[in-house]
Amino acid sequence: MVIWAYDLPSSASAVSWAVIVNNIAALEILLDCGVLRAAMVVGLGGVGRWCVGRAMLGMVGLGEGVMGELGSVVVGLQAFLGVD
Repeated sequence: MVIWAYDLPSSASAVSWAVIVNNIAALEILLDCGVLRAAMVVGLGGVGRWCVGRAMLGMVGLGEGVMGELGSVVVGLQAFLGVD
Protein backbone atom coordinates (compact mmCIF):
# COMPACT_ATOMS: atom_id res chain seq x y z
CA MET A 1 0.00 0.00 0.00
CA VAL A 2 1.25 3.45 -0.85
CA ILE A 3 0.88 6.18 1.78
CA TRP A 4 1.25 9.80 0.77
CA ALA A 5 2.14 12.67 3.09
CA TYR A 6 -0.72 14.66 1.54
CA ASP A 7 -4.36 13.78 1.10
CA LEU A 8 -5.74 14.15 -2.41
CA PRO A 9 -9.03 12.62 -3.56
CA SER A 10 -7.43 11.86 -6.92
CA SER A 11 -4.75 9.79 -5.19
CA ALA A 12 -7.35 7.72 -3.37
CA SER A 13 -9.23 7.24 -6.63
CA ALA A 14 -6.08 6.13 -8.44
CA VAL A 15 -5.28 3.60 -5.72
CA SER A 16 -8.86 2.29 -5.81
CA TRP A 17 -8.70 1.77 -9.57
CA ALA A 18 -5.31 0.08 -9.25
CA VAL A 19 -6.75 -2.34 -6.69
CA ILE A 20 -9.70 -3.13 -8.96
CA VAL A 21 -7.42 -3.83 -11.94
CA ASN A 22 -5.19 -5.97 -9.74
CA ASN A 23 -8.20 -7.97 -8.50
CA ILE A 24 -9.34 -8.57 -12.07
CA ALA A 25 -5.89 -9.80 -13.09
CA ALA A 26 -5.64 -12.07 -10.04
CA LEU A 27 -9.08 -13.60 -10.65
CA GLU A 28 -8.26 -14.10 -14.31
CA ILE A 29 -5.24 -16.19 -13.32
CA LEU A 30 -6.82 -18.02 -10.37
CA LEU A 31 -10.09 -18.90 -12.11
CA ASP A 32 -8.46 -19.49 -15.50
CA CYS A 33 -11.10 -17.37 -17.20
CA GLY A 34 -11.21 -14.32 -19.41
CA VAL A 35 -10.95 -10.69 -18.44
CA LEU A 36 -14.68 -10.09 -18.95
CA ARG A 37 -15.73 -12.86 -16.56
CA ALA A 38 -13.18 -11.76 -13.94
CA ALA A 39 -14.39 -8.14 -14.26
CA MET A 40 -17.98 -9.29 -13.78
CA VAL A 41 -17.01 -11.17 -10.59
CA VAL A 42 -15.19 -8.09 -9.26
CA GLY A 43 -18.15 -5.87 -10.20
CA LEU A 44 -20.68 -8.14 -8.51
CA GLY A 45 -18.47 -8.26 -5.42
CA GLY A 46 -18.37 -4.46 -5.33
CA VAL A 47 -22.14 -4.18 -5.69
CA GLY A 48 -22.65 -6.77 -2.96
CA ARG A 49 -20.23 -4.97 -0.64
CA TRP A 50 -22.03 -1.67 -1.29
CA CYS A 51 -25.46 -3.19 -0.57
CA VAL A 52 -24.35 -4.84 2.66
CA GLY A 53 -22.61 -1.66 3.82
CA ARG A 54 -25.66 0.49 3.13
CA ALA A 55 -27.98 -2.01 4.81
CA MET A 56 -25.79 -2.12 7.92
CA LEU A 57 -25.59 1.66 8.12
CA GLY A 58 -29.35 1.87 7.68
CA MET A 59 -29.95 -0.64 10.48
CA VAL A 60 -28.01 1.47 12.97
CA GLY A 61 -29.57 4.72 11.77
CA LEU A 62 -26.52 6.22 10.07
CA GLY A 63 -27.81 6.23 6.52
CA GLU A 64 -30.87 6.16 4.35
CA GLY A 65 -30.60 2.42 3.87
CA VAL A 66 -30.33 0.57 0.60
CA MET A 67 -33.72 1.60 -0.74
CA GLY A 68 -33.09 5.32 -0.20
CA GLU A 69 -29.77 5.11 -2.02
CA LEU A 70 -31.20 3.05 -4.86
CA GLY A 71 -34.11 5.46 -5.16
CA SER A 72 -31.66 8.33 -5.59
CA VAL A 73 -29.79 6.38 -8.26
CA VAL A 74 -33.02 5.61 -10.13
CA VAL A 75 -34.13 9.26 -10.04
CA GLY A 76 -30.71 10.34 -11.31
CA LEU A 77 -30.81 7.83 -14.16
CA GLN A 78 -34.31 8.90 -15.10
CA ALA A 79 -33.23 12.53 -15.22
CA PHE A 80 -30.13 11.63 -17.27
CA LEU A 81 -32.14 9.58 -19.76
CA GLY A 82 -35.01 12.08 -19.88
CA VAL A 83 -37.57 9.46 -18.78
CA ASP A 84 -40.53 10.56 -16.67
